[in-house]
Formats: sequence, structure tokens, C-alpha cells
Amino acid sequence: MEQNQRPKGETLAIVLAIIAASVIILAGIICAGVLVLGTVINVQTGLGSWAEGWNKYSYGSSGGFTASSDFVISEQISSLNIDWISGNITVKESEDGEAHIYEINDSDDSEDIMRYKFKNGKLTVKFRDSGFYRNGLQKNLVVELPAGAERDMVLNTVNSDISFDGLSYGEITVNSVSGSFALTETSCKEFDLDSVSADISCDFSAQPRDADIDTVSGDVSLILPEEPEDLNIDAVGGDISVNGAKSRFEYESDSSSGFGDIEVDTVSGDVKVETAG
Repeated sequence: MEQNQRPKGETLAIVLAIIAASVIILAGIICAGVLVLGTVINVQTGLGSWAEGWNKYSYGSSGGFTASSDFVISEQISSLNIDWISGNITVKESEDGEAHIYEINDSDDSEDIMRYKFKNGKLTVKFRDSGFYRNGLQKNLVVELPAGAERDMVLNTVNSDISFDGLSYGEITVNSVSGSFALTETSCKEFDLDSVSADISCDFSAQPRDADIDTVSGDVSLILPEEPEDLNIDAVGGDISVNGAKSRFEYESDSSSGFGDIEVDTVSGDVKVETAG
């Protein structure tokens, strides 16, 4: 009996498609490894000698910090640098024009109280005193900032659900190992988020000039006020949807009428982008 054979051209196309898919998956795995390593290094650099499950949190000279679970800054804050090991983090607008920073802490150890330092407009917040700490320590942090002035924010965390609600920023930089991230009606000129495992949702009230989101595992949802000038998405193990148009693996678009450079890289997770423009 005569057997049907595929045309040579069709067979070659199938082989090339398999090779291309394998290369993309392999590249995704390599990128995932690099991203995991880079994010952990970034977080550990920000938090000192740290790793969850260990019992040492070190940030060098801690003598210049003040211990307080609740403090107020009346002067203008130009930048914030926050290191937080574990616990929810909420950033929102204050009601009285002053900055209020407080934690919800069940520990009775005075060394577990957060530390802060404020100098020349720069506010630095540390999870606790430098040194050994009880494993499993988890605290929630609330940061209330006055509206109006732009400021820069750097946030390093291990395991936190993070939410930004309102306000304007020059730059927001987040390095997180695990936990969700939600940004609602917030504007910033530059946005940089590196995460190993997180569902990410960003609703920008103003178009960012530059936004770079890297995550290994988790869905990404972006709402932009207008069409970006450049939009680049790489998603190895998920679906991509841009204003309802769906694709796989990658998406690129250039618009001479748009504004902003948006880049999203994820290995395992769906990416959804909605623009008003």
C-alpha cells in the first residue's frame, strides 16, 4: 500500500518551527535564571546580608537610625528608600499634608521595631535593627505621603504584597522576590519592577516615560492613558493581549504619535495591555 508522504518543503517548515519554539523556550529558561539571580542580588544588596529563613538582617552602620513604629515627617521628602523583609506594604496619600509612616508589629522585641533616618530630604526606612532576628518576623507597613510634590521611591522586599494608590513620582524602583504588586491611579516618569514571582497590575494616571517590568512567574496587567511610542513584550509561557489583539511569545509595536517606552518580560504568565490612545 502506498503511504502518503509530506512534501519536503512542509517537513522542513515543521522542523524549523520546532527548532524556533525550542530556541524561544530555552532562551526563556536562561532569561528566567538570569532574572531570578539578578533580582535576588538586587534585593540582597539593598537589604544587606539577608535571605528569608535565615536570621540575620545586616545593613552596616545602624547607629544613625531612630527606632519608631509610628513617625511623622513635616518637611518635604524628595526620595524614599525602603527595605522590608516580609509583610504588606501600602503607599497612599495622607490627609493632612504631612508624611505618616507606621507599622503593624506584633513583636514585643524592641529590636524588631522599624528604623528610619531622614536627612536632606531623603528618608530611609529599615525593617528592624541590624543584626539577628526571630525567623518568621512579618510586619505590615503603611506609608502616607502628601500630594503635590514628586519624589523618587526605591523599595526592596522579600515577601510582600505591595500597593501604590494615587500620588505622583519621578521614579519608582521595586525589587521583590515574591508577593503581588498593584499600582492604581498613580503617575511616575520612570517605573522599574523586578520580581521573581508576582501578579502585577498597573493603572497609570499619566503616561510613564519609561516602564520596565521583569517577572519570572505571574500575570501582568497594564492600563496606559495613551498609546506608547514603543511597546515590547516577551512572554514565553503565556498569552499576550494588547487592546484585545492576541499573540504568543512576543509583541512589538512602534508609534510615531505615541509617548513612552514600555517593556515587559515574563517567562510564565499572561500579559494584558490596554491603552486609551
